Parts: sequence; structure tokens; C-alpha cells
Amino acid sequence: MVDLVHPNDVPRPPWLARLILSLFGVVLALGLAEVAARLVPSTDQFAGRMTVFRAAVLRPEPQTGWRAVAGAQVEVGGIAYRFDDLGCRGPMPRPQDPRPTLLIAGDSMAMGWGVAERQTFAGRLATARPDLQVRNAGMVGFNLGQDIARVAQLLPILRPKEVLLAYFANDAEARGDGREDWLAKSALWRRIQPPLWSLAAGIGLAADVTAYHEKLHAPHSPGWQRVTEGFGQFADLCVRSRVACTVVLIPELQKRPYGLSSLHERLAQLARADGLRVLDLAPTLAGLHPQDLWVMPDDAHPNAEAHRRFADFLLQHLSAEQP
Repeated sequence: MVDLVHPNDVPRPPWLARLILSLFGVVLALGLAEVAARLVPSTDQFAGRMTVFRAAVLRPEPQTGWRAVAGAQVEVGGIAYRFDDLGCRGPMPRPQDPRPTLLIAGDSMAMGWGVAERQTFAGRLATARPDLQVRNAGMVGFNLGQDIARVAQLLPILRPKEVLLAYFANDAEARGDGREDWLAKSALWRRIQPPLWSLAAGIGLAADVTAYHEKLHAPHSPGWQRVTEGFGQFADLCVRSRVACTVVLIPELQKRPYGLSSLHERLAQLARADGLRVLDLAPTLAGLHPQDLWVMPDDAHPNAEAHRRFADFLLQHLSAEQP
């Protein structure tokens, strides 16, 4: 007679039981830590400010991934942000405004994160050039692909006289489908990532910001390919729409002397090869200590003084004649 052994009666190796128990403990500990990270107020003020802004202003959008809700308004960190009927930062436009439009596109650097509306370079251009209607379509988190998608949306609506595409070094990153990966949604990860990154950079296991941006744009890299394709698409849009278009290079605020001069030269050559005009804003900050131009001690976005210098330079190169 054959004895039938129930599967549950088969002895398991002791190490397997310990492994299962250990994995369960790790998952439980991470789960509790995630809950705590969501419940306990964060000391990361930049992340907190950005979270408030995103919740109050941004909504999903198919072409660009996200955009500002028409008419949205919020105050974050003492800075007021308002958006017009097209989701551009600024006041609602005048009905049937006859003035030619200057369209500005880009990421948070162009939008003017951390800077009062009138003190951004877009706001300063609007004040200095009352003959132009300045529409600031810059948006937090956009990459180059999203910038171009936004320009493509607005060109047939606004029919601008000129477009300024503000390019910052992280715009070559591969993002912009409107979805966050699971790690980016973790409150625990958002808290531990900055100190981990700083520690890794300090001991040489990770590149600093400037080195990261250089690597992102290495020849034949995916990032450089995205820039190559993006500038080409932007140029094609401009030609088809018969619009004057300019690539404006926004400097990072990390090192003195400036660490990305050679990258700016390569970007300028690439854009000019596509027939685009290029304005490099890095020289406007020459001789200044980069950290003196941060909006906050924990936030390297350009402050009002940097935007003033950007605007003064751009004013010298804007077309003065009427269309």
C-alpha cells in the first residue's frame, strides 16, 4: 500500500522559511516607513513647495503630459502663481488684443519657479515691451519634447511673431509621457534620495550635477539624440508656421567658472545647423557666485536678479519692428 503524503506535510528547508520570513519583514518595514513618510511633515522644503504647486495647478494632458489648469492660482513659498486661459503664466489676455505675440516655452526655468511673475524674464520683457503680448508657456518638469509639443499646440492659436525656446541642461532627459514611475510616487524615496545622492557624490560614487549634465549630452548618447531630433522638430515647426524662432540657453547655477561652456557651444552649433537663432545667457552671470543666484538655499532655480540679467540681454536681441 502506497502512503499518500499531503503537500503541506513535505518538510521545507529551514533556510527557505527564514528567507520568506526575512522578506516579509523587509516588506512590512518598508510599508510602515512609507506610511510614516506620508504622515510626518517633510523637512524637504523644496519637495513640499513643489507638491503643493502640482496639486493646485497641474492636470494630465495628452499631448504634453500635463499642463496648468486655465485660470489656476496658488501661492507657494510666498510666491503667487497664476495662469491664463491657455495655461500660460500671467494675467488673462485682453480680448482681441491686436499686439503681436512673443511666445516663451521651456521648463520651470522659463516659467520662473520661485520668482514673482513681474520679476521673471518673461514678466520683465512684457513690461519693457508694451508693444508685444508676452505669453509665458514655460512649465514645471517639462523636457525638450514637451516644450516642442506645447509650442505646436499654441502656434495655431496664438500665431506669434516670435518664439523663444528656453533650453536647460536637464531638458535632454527621457521623461514627459505624463506618468510617474512607482519610485517617484514614493514619499519615502523622495525623502531619502537627496541625502543618498549627496553622500554618493561626496565619496565619488555619483557624478555632481555638472558632470551629470555633461554625460547626459555625450555624443551619440540617447540624450544627445533627443536634443538633435528636438531641435530639428522645432526648426520644422518654425519654418512651416513662418515664425522667427530662437533657442535660448539657460545656464545651470553650480560652478564658477561656468562648467558647461563647451556644452553650450555644441548646443549652439547644433541649433544653428537647423537654421535656428541661438542666444546664450551664461555670459550674463559671469563673475557672480552661482549660489547667490538661487531662489532658496535648497533650490538652484535662478532668482529675480538672474532673471533681470536674462531679460536685459534678451531685450537687446528682440526684434523691434512690427510684423
